[in-house]
Amino acid sequence: MRAGTDNAGAGTRAVLSYRDPVNATLSAVRRFQNDEEYKFKNHEWQARTVSECLATINNGLAQLPCGKYMAIRYEDLVSAPGQLSSSIGQLLGADPKVIGKAFHKLSPRPPKQDSPETALKRKELKDFFRLQHVMWPLLAGTSS
Repeated sequence: MRAGTDNAGAGTRAVLSYRDPVNATLSAVRRFQNDEEYKFKNHEWQARTVSECLATINNGLAQLPCGKYMAIRYEDLVSAPGQLSSSIGQLLGADPKVIGKAFHKLSPRPPKQDSPETALKRKELKDFFRLQHVMWPLLAGTSS
């Protein structure tokens, strides 16, 4: 198929796994907290970056020529990969058993207790992303 024809990208399928924005922000800040070179990566900066990335992904999904994609929260994928295997297989035209085998080792991390400071930051970030989600409506419908 030649680029520029009406059918360009007709066979394209996309599966996107994205992380809860609050967890993604907290993780990124924690990862760089002791590195002087990355001190600018505070919660506010990182939350804005995550929000802008989600908006960019959202806009890219809308531009797929086939319109066939699946956005999956990472947390949903690791907590119940078997439940998603059928949907992913159907979208990709693959045997769900093969997809299930690829995901069989996925499992969620055990929950850990937030410090009081992290719990407060988590609440602030949830409030921030609750307001920001209008920038990524295609993903917002699949997040909590």
